[in-house]
Amino acid sequence: MGMVVLFGTQLEFGLSHKDWRGYGEVASLITQKQEWTNAIVMVSSDPIGEGMLIAEVALKDHRPNRYVLRASKILAKDTWMGKRYQKRFDSPAEIMDFLTSIPVGILVIDTSVDPSEETEHHRQLQAMIHLFSDKWHLVGQHALTRNGCLYPNAIHVYMLDGHEQQPPGQIEIDMQAKLGRKIQGSPTLDRAK
Repeated sequence: MGMVVLFGTQLEFGLSHKDWRGYGEVASLITQKQEWTNAIVMVSSDPIGEGMLIAEVALKDHRPNRYVLRASKILAKDTWMGKRYQKRFDSPAEIMDFLTSIPVGILVIDTSVDPSEETEHHRQLQAMIHLFSDKWHLVGQHALTRNGCLYPNAIHVYMLDGHEQQPPGQIEIDMQAKLGRKIQGSPTLDRAK
């Protein structure tokens, strides 16, 4: 009887499978590197990609020791439905100053985002990496399966030199359009390790 119910459910609703893969490997890299314990990570992708990395790090980071920031929430502002988009910074250099003030030590950039859907802050982050290539170093590239399509080496992981010695700064998320206020805080990190 149980088999008939399962088979009937499968016929009616179908079995879903994950058409996105790749962020699990990135989360493993981030959480397994001892020198990245307490690192502040930023991910820039579309909403699905950013959410996937946050979920994967949360699953793998047992203590937790890491903060993962969504570039779409820190470097831009918009409504819940993605309307009225506004970038927060005018140049890659301004973004660099901001990221080092936090400090973001690990930056994850998804290069598979469709160019027609790329946001200005996403383009600015990529330009910042090139402009400050003496400070940001590529430490990993990972394949990403997006909607069932494989993108080899689409996820780039960068590390900022010297981020481990910098004290944590302020993080501010402008949620005026969503919550009517800004959220501010300073990460509590154990830099003594």
